[in-house]
Amino acid sequence: MDYEYIAKGTVWTNGKMKVVISQIQKTEKAGYYDQSNLKRFSDSYLVEMSVCLPDSAEYTAAAKQLRDFADQLLPLVEMEKVDYWRK
Repeated sequence: MDYEYIAKGTVWTNGKMKVVISQIQKTEKAGYYDQSNLKRFSDSYLVEMSVCLPDSAEYTAAAKQLRDFADQLLPLVEMEKVDYWRK
């Protein structure tokens, strides 16, 4: 294995919405995770926002809540929609 990456951060939840803010770190030696072996990959933070709903649930209200929260972060974070089902 050439590289091993670790996401170190915080998770917040609000109802069905989940927000994860983390920094990507890499290890100097794979399998060793003490602080002396971890190096920050960059100065940037990774921000992930998601809502988990059943397939049959109406998603309009949850999508609006997610978009409204993303708009509050707009000066600092520019969120992009990622559709994992589209290829």
